[in-house]
Amino acid sequence: MTKKIILSAAIFGAVFMFGQKLTPEQREAKKAEMVQKAKERQQANLEKMTAELNLSKKQVEQIKSLQEKNNAEREANRAKMEEMRKQRLQEMQAKKDANEAEMKKILSPEQYDKWQKQRLDNMQKQRDAWRNKAMRKGGMKPQNSPQ
Repeated sequence: MTKKIILSAAIFGAVFMFGQKLTPEQREAKKAEMVQKAKERQQANLEKMTAELNLSKKQVEQIKSLQEKNNAEREANRAKMEEMRKQRLQEMQAKKDANEAEMKKILSPEQYDKWQKQRLDNMQKQRDAWRNKAMRKGGMKPQNSPQ
């Protein structure tokens, strides 16, 4: 009985967390928390190295400097990668728009509407299949959700 209650609570918690969307403020808070944890891990690793390798103060400072340099490079690359991702998305959207414009020229209005409906239906089927697969992997029963 107790195991069933615990399992039910765990599944409910997983479903709640899985379906929860973060607000921009929550996303920023989570990012800040992750950055803080990374700094703490980095500091712990440095302390461990200091103890295990018997590092001098000068060596510790040099390692800290190297870590800061690497962190700055990683942050600069993150911004660059985000910009590249946005550019790729814009290119893909432009290609999609051009393709739709061509299809609109080729198809009659009725055919175009039917084609659009079929595409939306197929996208929804794929989305549902992906969700069901994710739920099965997580040990939860698949469910069909109308969205």
